[in-house]
Amino acid sequence: MGAACSTVVGAVHQPTGLKMKAQAHEMVKPGFDQSLPLRDLFDESKTPQFEFIRKPYVGKIMFSTSPIDPLWNNVKTQTVFHHGDEIHARATWARALRNLPLGRNKTTGAPIYGPEKLVRGRDDFHSLHFYLFMYLDGVKIQGSFKDGALCHKDLLGPNTNWEDHEINASTTSDWWAFNQTMKLAVCAPPDSDSTGDDWFGKHVGAVSRALAKLTPGDHTFKVEMCFEMEAFRETILDMATRSWGLQHPSNGWPLDNTLMSSPIASGEFTFQVRAGDKAVVVSALPVRSTEVPEDEALAVEQFCMKMLKENRHGHDFSKETTLSCTAIEAWSQSVPCQRTGEGDLAYEKRRERERCDSIDVRVVWYRNPLKGWEEESVVLFDLCLNFKNRDNLQSFDHISIGGLRGEISVDDVPEEVWAAAGESRCPEPLRKK
Repeated sequence: MGAACSTVVGAVHQPTGLKMKAQAHEMVKPGFDQSLPLRDLFDESKTPQFEFIRKPYVGKIMFSTSPIDPLWNNVKTQTVFHHGDEIHARATWARALRNLPLGRNKTTGAPIYGPEKLVRGRDDFHSLHFYLFMYLDGVKIQGSFKDGALCHKDLLGPNTNWEDHEINASTTSDWWAFNQTMKLAVCAPPDSDSTGDDWFGKHVGAVSRALAKLTPGDHTFKVEMCFEMEAFRETILDMATRSWGLQHPSNGWPLDNTLMSSPIASGEFTFQVRAGDKAVVVSALPVRSTEVPEDEALAVEQFCMKMLKENRHGHDFSKETTLSCTAIEAWSQSVPCQRTGEGDLAYEKRRERERCDSIDVRVVWYRNPLKGWEEESVVLFDLCLNFKNRDNLQSFDHISIGGLRGEISVDDVPEEVWAAAGESRCPEPLRKK
């Protein structure tokens, strides 16, 4: 690797990278409630829009029945919700996270900060992780992420080159170096892009199930937002000893994962259960696109289910148990790519001949330990179905693989979905606890 990077420690310019390994330093719990001074690099708090729009909400998570616009246009926040309400939120914090101390020198007590920028391709040694913790009447709603968090968002910084990355107050989306507000969803139906997403869709089933168990009366719901920075290590060959070992990140401190921060924003609301209210359990299953006519979508979904069950698609999905198929995108036309050595005229003729009508389908697959999986899970997978003619589904041509789009709790699959698919969960002793 190249020369070690550096960072500012107090008023002293100290080297980082491998040399930091020998220094007497300790991690501190990042947050705005600790005594070490903040760094003062440019961030959103220095902009007029923060001063005049977001400053009143610093350190808070605000709630509404609709998504909260970042500029707070036409937003009506509220502190009381009922069964049937969508619960959206927005968090705002005081300074960009790069300005928070992550550690301190044991000898001098001087704060140690992280990289000034996280840029994909230039600093692939660190990533930023956000977590949401939710509490109902003081009891944590247990999630599957670190420390029982319900939601997790993984960020590696802007997808651009270091040299090109200049912060622009109007267009930058950089939650390490600049931005200080983020949209959240506490309990709202995910759209077709976020089903199975760790941040917007995966947790809604668990939250709505917890709310459904509440007895009549007022209940306190609290949300906390925290972060940590993860440091990656490389496996390298030591030429002197001819042995392999782990190398700390060479592109700046921290050398190891930071501690989980204290909450950078938090908020509470009252969930009021009235006598006679009907609980609504929000589904985390894929949402059908409204751009596809219902009759067409239903026909495609039924065709896809049948084809996967009969295993007549040219791929080996034999270990997957198909629970549902949902049309998530409108029809489009796909064309083959040009092959090496093919002339333009020949390519154009072949492209016209092989043009297909295509539609994207999100499949819900159950991974059953009885079929060889280590543990049971429910995953969302995107497939693209290609037909010679969209008006004739029997003209099916081939499947294009879209890829894995997330995972949801097995408990989020309603009984009627299992029944409609003619499937069932694995025996109780094999189920995921």
